[in-house]
Amino acid sequence: MKRLNWIVVIVALVMLTGCQQSPTLGIQVKDVPADAPEFKREYTAYLANGVSVKVTARTFLGRRFSWELTQSDGRWVLFDPDAVADRILDPLLVPIVERHVAEMKRLDKEYIESQPKTFTDEDGIVWERREVK
Repeated sequence: MKRLNWIVVIVALVMLTGCQQSPTLGIQVKDVPADAPEFKREYTAYLANGVSVKVTARTFLGRRFSWELTQSDGRWVLFDPDAVADRILDPLLVPIVERHVAEMKRLDKEYIESQPKTFTDEDGIVWERREVK
């Protein structure tokens, strides 16, 4: 019976860490239409067994983020990306979430450094940022 328990633990670990094979860790990026003049994006990573990590990043009077972990039962937890273990208590999940958080931060930094010029509002109208002289 002990051998079966070890096999279950090993399979669970393999399933939880399987996302790291992709260079972007399987993170989906979505530009979200907004009614305010802002650049709003969602970065979502599906980890395992219905667990996902999502960050919503918006630019309006500075860059703002909201970090969320959704559990398999649909419940969610807001967390601080610099202190993941303070709110996410599963010791197997914390390092996986930390890796995805680091990758999401990197992707968003690249996006902002590319100086995006256009965004689409909730009505589908495309707005363009222009330099004022």
